[in-house]
Amino acid sequence: VDNADTVLIYDDSGSVLRKATRAEMVLTEAEVDAYANNNGYAADSAVLKKDGSVALTGDWDVGGTNTITNLPAPSANSDAATKAYADAKVAKAGDNMTGTLQMDTASEVRFFDAVDTNYVGLKAPAAVTTSVTWTLPVADGSNGQLLQTNGSGALSWVSPASIGEINTASNQGSSGIGVWDNK
Repeated sequence: VDNADTVLIYDDSGSVLRKATRAEMVLTEAEVDAYANNNGYAADSAVLKKDGSVALTGDWDVGGTNTITNLPAPSANSDAATKAYADAKVAKAGDNMTGTLQMDTASEVRFFDAVDTNYVGLKAPAAVTTSVTWTLPVADGSNGQLLQTNGSGALSWVSPASIGEINTASNQGSSGIGVWDNK
């Protein structure tokens, strides 16, 4: 600083390159581009402009302990994200999750086969009157057993009851609905 109103700009050897007022030190975008291009620092396509019109590509090293701060939450696939934001997300594979996995708007949970061709899916109905959680049994059932609920969300394996032979109808109405006796 030469005085309170002027600034001296030096090169690497200590020679004064320019004497400028403080107002002159505010560079335009074109001046930054020209300086970067003319001095071999970066091509115009690699200069990040204040309006965000040029995207940075490739590997960029800000070096040392420099950080980029105040990044908003990403909204597009190409947006940058902070480490804290990325760490809070579940990885597509091999991640351990704690807490509840919540699928919005009756989305499916799909379990794909070994070659990712076919899947088994679970999906909630479009509307439910109350939330329900089913707790699976601790072990596999036997051949022919069915999964049964106790009405409170606990599931267990049971053998189906034999219905016997159905051969007699009574109280059959015009709707074709009747009561059948098991024999």
